[in-house]
Amino acid sequence: MEQFLAGQAIIITGGGQGIGRRLAQHLASLGAAVCIADIDPGAAQATLDLLQSANYTGMAVACDVTSVEDTEKMAAEVLSRFGSIDVLINNAGIFPIKMFSDISAGEWQRVIEINLTGTFLAAKAVYSQMKKQGQGKIINIASVAGRVGGAGFAHYSAT
Repeated sequence: MEQFLAGQAIIITGGGQGIGRRLAQHLASLGAAVCIADIDPGAAQATLDLLQSANYTGMAVACDVTSVEDTEKMAAEVLSRFGSIDVLINNAGIFPIKMFSDISAGEWQRVIEINLTGTFLAAKAVYSQMKKQGQGKIINIASVAGRVGGAGFAHYSAT
């Protein structure tokens, strides 16, 4: 494959599994140095192991996107290791299914914190470096559920 992302440092939140893992594999195959940031350090490491087994460059970082400290640490570690932060892919999110009448205030808040506030905090953590570099891209993964909704998706669709 053509290495047109060579020299690019890309952070993927929620990169330990699912869509994030597949993104990490694909972007690394295109030459990017990929940071797999995930609340589950074992999942992040498992994704990194897949990359390294294919001789791709990457790193794993334990990161709770609802934490200012964790997101800032994530950005600092990527900058220290790769020298730049070129792309942030806000992929971390949860998708609980529960009828509106059964959602507690705490459950509502947890979805808001991870899916919405986490996107903001991760973007905030990389913004100053991207501004200093004079470039950078922030990609927010979203769902059609935000436009369509459905039974059991009230909190997810809101985010």
